[in-house]
Amino acid sequence: MGKKKSSKSNLKNKTNTKKQSEQSLWALQERVVALIEKAIDPDATITRNVFLPNLVTGKKRQCDIVIEVGKPPRVTTTLVEVQKRKSRVKISDISNWWEKKKQLGAQHIICVSELAFPKSAIDQVEQVYGPSMRLVRLSNLEKGDWPIQIVDNSMRLKIQKFKLDSTRHFQLDCVGIKTGSIGIDVKQPIFSSDEWQEQISFNDLFLRLNEKASRVFLPESALTGEMRFEPGKSEVFVFIQDETRKLNSITYPILIEHQQQDVPIIMSSYCQHGHDGAIAWMASVSFHADDKNGEIRIVFVPTGKGNFKIAGVEHQGIIGGVVEFSAMK
Repeated sequence: MGKKKSSKSNLKNKTNTKKQSEQSLWALQERVVALIEKAIDPDATITRNVFLPNLVTGKKRQCDIVIEVGKPPRVTTTLVEVQKRKSRVKISDISNWWEKKKQLGAQHIICVSELAFPKSAIDQVEQVYGPSMRLVRLSNLEKGDWPIQIVDNSMRLKIQKFKLDSTRHFQLDCVGIKTGSIGIDVKQPIFSSDEWQEQISFNDLFLRLNEKASRVFLPESALTGEMRFEPGKSEVFVFIQDETRKLNSITYPILIEHQQQDVPIIMSSYCQHGHDGAIAWMASVSFHADDKNGEIRIVFVPTGKGNFKIAGVEHQGIIGGVVEFSAMK
């Protein structure tokens, strides 16, 4: 009996893990579509995971993405249904989305699918719903179908890591005394603030500062440097020379480590049924750097005569980095 119970428990855990993974992929797809739609219409207000009320009952329904264009009293609302599934969209899906559009009072609805729409669904939209419903496919492209040729089909990711240089002195400026150049035991919890629950060491403070400071990308020739921290509106205190004093600023020495890697690109197209050619493309990369997983997405939109421009950029899991790539039409 015990073994059967354990088997059921393992099966349940696997099912939950699979469900969480699918939800994560679905959320990613929604975020990608929102990024592309914003690139297509920068003036639009685009919101994810919105709950809108039914016009009759008032009961709220979840919407993947809502696009609002214009100003009151002339705001046009478009719902976006994002599909990330292994099966193709059915006519029943199309009918349900149209009914949802009507119930929520939206003027348009866009259905985005990774898989191609079946002819039955396309006919239903063309013959019954017309231009108020748009079918869009977001799909990966083979390298030969890329709208632009990117050298080596990759992006070069450059990142930098800041490390505290404990061999050099700090510059402390405190209320009532200018301590000047001074050595600090970076492990001692001598810093405090009303915003923190406990005193922290400079090592801990450095980790917090590093997330902001490392957004400043320095040239590759820079191997050492200094960073300056000013608390600003937040009050920070330091226990120094047997007294607790308010900190005006601290300048601390750093070592700079430069890293780079070439990451292969996945190119996707965003194609609307009935429109000649893609209305957007997206180049994306996934990487592992500085013990973190990261992603970068760059959206291109056509500008006419075979030209394009970068209209949207999103990155996750990276601070203090740049990407380089060479593109040709």
